[in-house]
Amino acid sequence: MFSFDEAKAKISGLVEDFDSKIDIIKKSGSHKEANIEDEYIKPLFKYLNWNISNEGIKNIADREFIVQAKGKFGKEPDYLLQLAGKPRFYIEAKHPKHDLFKQTKYIWQAYSYAYSTQSSSERKKVDFALLTDFEEFRFFDCTFRTEPDLVNNFSVLDWKYTDFVDKFQELWDIFSREQVLRGSLDNLYLNEKKIKQNRIPPDRAFLDDLDNEKTGWRVLLAKDIKKFNPELSADFITRVIQLIIDRFVFIKVLSDRNIEEDFLSQMVEQIDRAALKSSEGMLNDSCKEIFARMNRTYNGSVFDLRSELDEVKLGNRTLLSILKDLLPENSRYNFKQIPVEILGTIYEQFLGKVVVTTEKRASIDYKPEVRKAGGVYYTPQYIVDYIVENTVGEKLKACKSIDDLMNIKVCDPACGSGSFLLGAYDRLIRWAVDFYYKKYSSGAKIEKKDREHVYVNEDGSVRLTSKLKRDILRSCIYGVDIDEQAVEVTRMSLSLKALEDTLHDELYDEVNLYQEKVLPDLKGNVKCGNSLVDFDFDEDRLDLKTDEDRKIQPFNWRQAFPEVFKRNGFDAVIGNPPYVRQEMLGDLKPYFEQKYNAYHGVADLYQYFIEKGISLLNDGGLFGYIVANKWTRANYGEPLRKWLRNKGLVEIIDFGDLPVFQSVTTYPCILISQKEPKDEQFRVCNVKTLEFDDLGQYVNDNSFMIKRGSLDDSGWNFSPEGEQDLLQKI
Repeated sequence: MFSFDEAKAKISGLVEDFDSKIDIIKKSGSHKEANIEDEYIKPLFKYLNWNISNEGIKNIADREFIVQAKGKFGKEPDYLLQLAGKPRFYIEAKHPKHDLFKQTKYIWQAYSYAYSTQSSSERKKVDFALLTDFEEFRFFDCTFRTEPDLVNNFSVLDWKYTDFVDKFQELWDIFSREQVLRGSLDNLYLNEKKIKQNRIPPDRAFLDDLDNEKTGWRVLLAKDIKKFNPELSADFITRVIQLIIDRFVFIKVLSDRNIEEDFLSQMVEQIDRAALKSSEGMLNDSCKEIFARMNRTYNGSVFDLRSELDEVKLGNRTLLSILKDLLPENSRYNFKQIPVEILGTIYEQFLGKVVVTTEKRASIDYKPEVRKAGGVYYTPQYIVDYIVENTVGEKLKACKSIDDLMNIKVCDPACGSGSFLLGAYDRLIRWAVDFYYKKYSSGAKIEKKDREHVYVNEDGSVRLTSKLKRDILRSCIYGVDIDEQAVEVTRMSLSLKALEDTLHDELYDEVNLYQEKVLPDLKGNVKCGNSLVDFDFDEDRLDLKTDEDRKIQPFNWRQAFPEVFKRNGFDAVIGNPPYVRQEMLGDLKPYFEQKYNAYHGVADLYQYFIEKGISLLNDGGLFGYIVANKWTRANYGEPLRKWLRNKGLVEIIDFGDLPVFQSVTTYPCILISQKEPKDEQFRVCNVKTLEFDDLGQYVNDNSFMIKRGSLDDSGWNFSPEGEQDLLQKI
């Protein structure tokens, strides 16, 4: 550890040495960027007491000076500095021959990478980025939405190397390890009113780029397609636009994660050339070669040959502007830093709208059912995590091998954009990583049977092969949704999840070795259909022509997933079913009355999803939903209460009137159950606040047991006092 005076002397020596060599460094080719890092930038932080070599640190999570894994195509910042397991700032190091005030592309590279973390948890967010060649030292607040040519506005410190001595007290007070640990960087946030309004997280910013009613990519594409293809229907245009955007986003994710080269730039070049000849063009004329290449390598349903794309003409100018927005030098988003789960929440909002057309025009509007519901609301991640842990996590406790893991079958019967399936898939992957970490982190040689499943890095950390992640996805994850666009988004999100922590060279080695595409075809796992209506419905009782937006798509579970029902059902059924008011169910009510014990004339749709979900379980399976809590008290919930009381209730977590869903007055509860009764008692927690760090810990600290026999069918009372009163009467 260096004292203040020792550090000042050491850094003064660095500055003097650099000053004496600066002209030679700039003109001579002998000093490379790596030399600048090793001789000046790293020592600067060493004398500020950072452990630049991570010497003596055994736990990977405790490393302080992290070299970023660039990968084959990587452009992310050179270093990440963290303390106490929390990221503090990125460092992008350059050679002094560059002017770091004028060459904003280097600033943008570091800035956009940090900004992309802003939708992540507090333990993963990186708010600041340092751009330095030692001669210049530029520190940026990266929490604002901005554009490449405006990024200089977000600099909070602009120093020259001489300032390291002239302003040493300030340097020490801000950047020494001890001061950063105490929160010194908190004083550097920009708070000016004129830019405060721009502090928008990347998920909201990206949704605005997608869906702004005037400038969003969707409305621009819709207007173009309608202009050049006036005969196409609104439904057709909606599907085509999603296909185009899905593919562009998928390709950008691969590029940002360093898995593939920058194919978007190649598309821009091709369309640029085409635009010289025509103001319009077939999408596939410019992109079909790259799409075909993606399909040959990845599959995963995203790049399937689609006749819709062959039929549509687009304006080259519009296509070009969207692609340029996504290029690294222009895009404020880096999808290596934006989790797939966040992308799913963006799409959840995106799916709430469709293209609406007149004879000559196209616009974007909410789906009728979304408008009536007051908008789209997605499930907070802590709810997803809790339900997954208490269903899938419970099933994993019995697993002793990868084969055991592969036998777990998880389903979301109303999967939407796939948030619960992503949570389940992530939990399965983490179990497999932990399994192999315990086996190989000590340096043991990888057994032959495991070589197709795991990579062990030099530091002892473990990554799964693409083959194993593909096999887990294909074997374990299932979903259904009535919305075809939602099904496509879920397939894409799961495919992107399967590609996390994947390296280019390893991936192509696997493709060559196993002669398989990288991703499974998920058409057999995630299907489009009506989870609640089988092929036995009486067509004479359903007037399907009265509402064009409500289409019955019968679905038979046993035919759709025969391999699952050979095992008598799923091990876990999870999700957040749609909350559809009874007045929108008119045509289906006779069928629901005939088929569901939970039927009531004014019941919401989610009641039937509860009954269906539990019925899909095998004997040892676990069910976990978040639903509105009204069914526990309202008259229309009585049939469900009677039916559910005789099932295997495990837990009910009631959030009362707390605003779990932002901007929506729907108050939920979490319901965990089994198919058959196992215990006379089940656990209850009445949540009184959303100010907790861990929902699981809060439930453990504030829960109590209730006997199923104490429940009154006229309304369930969740209080320990009610149980005591009942016991006294008995």
